[in-house]
Amino acid sequence: MSVFRELMEIRECVELFDRADILSSSNEYVNLPLNYASQTRGLLYKDYWDIYNRNFWYHIKTKDESLILFEDDSFRFIMSPVSIPSHNDFIAYDLGSDWDGFNDDDKKSYLTSDYFKDAYEKYVETTSDFQSHTPIRLDQHPHQYKAITHPAHHLHIGYENESRIPVKRVLTPQAFSAFILSTFYPDPWELLHNEGFINVENIRRFKTSLNIIGHLDQNLWDSIWEENRLYLG
Repeated sequence: MSVFRELMEIRECVELFDRADILSSSNEYVNLPLNYASQTRGLLYKDYWDIYNRNFWYHIKTKDESLILFEDDSFRFIMSPVSIPSHNDFIAYDLGSDWDGFNDDDKKSYLTSDYFKDAYEKYVETTSDFQSHTPIRLDQHPHQYKAITHPAHHLHIGYENESRIPVKRVLTPQAFSAFILSTFYPDPWELLHNEGFINVENIRRFKTSLNIIGHLDQNLWDSIWEENRLYLG
């Protein structure tokens, strides 16, 4: 496995999460060690997420501490197992209804102060808790194709299980990012709609103009065994 290196595509994905107002940080140059797969195999999920987070093995980190990593043949959404309180949660805790009396300048001064930064970090440390998680991995492994049991392109839902949902189209990093946003972040996705970013042109880029696997190679999509089962397409 190797890291996806098309910087323009990665930057478009970063922009998508930034526009949706859930981007925490990004990392264009991810360096995965040769043995990284063996380092992550068999870990408890929290430790699995932590090793990716601690080693910066991600291209995108969201505000809820979830991670996205693009590899040449695999895209990962590593959902955070930790519930992180939002800025609004802390403001309600710290100021209560007094916040409503702040003018715009007062709010800006408060949010950019060292006090807010330090107090919020301490609040996160004392109130964060474990939460349920649903990681997603898209594998594009035509060399492992078996019509009934192992689709050429498929989604794994969850962690350390045998789920393989067939995917009929060749997803790009942008398409995968849009899928994650629309599935797990409905409010930010609605924000993108309201701002006009999710429009006919971008829907075409994210879905309808994507290559269909069977059109690229008929041997990688069975017209009976796969076409007649449930799949993403």
